[in-house]
Amino acid sequence: MVRTSLRTGALAGILALAATGAASAQTAGQAPPPSTTAARVQFQRSISNVRFDVPATVQVGPSYRTQSGKAQGRKTRGVWITAGVIGGALLGGWLGSQVEGDCLCDSPGLQGWLVGAPIGGAVGGLLAWRLTR
Repeated sequence: MVRTSLRTGALAGILALAATGAASAQTAGQAPPPSTTAARVQFQRSISNVRFDVPATVQVGPSYRTQSGKAQGRKTRGVWITAGVIGGALLGGWLGSQVEGDCLCDSPGLQGWLVGAPIGGAVGGLLAWRLTR
């Protein structure tokens, strides 16, 4: 139903543009150039070949396939990306707290954890996204 209405709308738009082009050429009082006439004839032939009874094969969205060709669902891919974000945040936070060093304060390593966790989460998520493509 939607495909038919899209095709009908597209056809109506194309015909309206063709009609305005013909009207503008006629108002100028000149005949259209031969290349325009040939293009119009070719366009009319292609319109006559359109079949509205055959459904269009349109692929909506990306194809989720691994490199082996096996189909991978959105849910599985989302689980792996979530695991990558959480694992990366934990690893980045731990690494950030180790890099900060020891201070003589109430919470040694907290600032390093707060800086490293988001960076690690982003890197882990991007890595998981890339590996599941």
